[in-house]
Amino acid sequence: MDFLLDPEIVFLNHGSFGACPRVVHDEYQRIQRHLEQQPVRFMQRELPELITAARQSLAEFLGADHDEVVFVPNPTFAVNEIARAWKLGPGDEVLTSDQGYGACHNARLSSRAWLFRFDPTLRWWTTSGKESTTTRK
Repeated sequence: MDFLLDPEIVFLNHGSFGACPRVVHDEYQRIQRHLEQQPVRFMQRELPELITAARQSLAEFLGADHDEVVFVPNPTFAVNEIARAWKLGPGDEVLTSDQGYGACHNARLSSRAWLFRFDPTLRWWTTSGKESTTTRK
């Protein structure tokens, strides 16, 4: 992919900020210029239709129903929303690992108290191959 990054560096962190492909950057700039021409019309009339079209396109790509696809502001928000939607009870287990985005890991840690209201087992797998199990008992 063609990025706007300095070609003299090898940039490995594409998840936190910046470093989007040139084609994405160019489309973003096109939409931004269009928005600036009439912001109220864009935000109230055009943006909802654009978001719906993007959801439908992504759903088709994923092989999902467009009603099952949502956009969220960031990964931490997504992890918290998913955790709150779980219907957990005694005998259920939540399996996670020590790999991934740091803020999502922190969200899992902070959700321990929330999870324990429903009494599941929280099972952690680490890259060292060790397993850690946490229960309220």
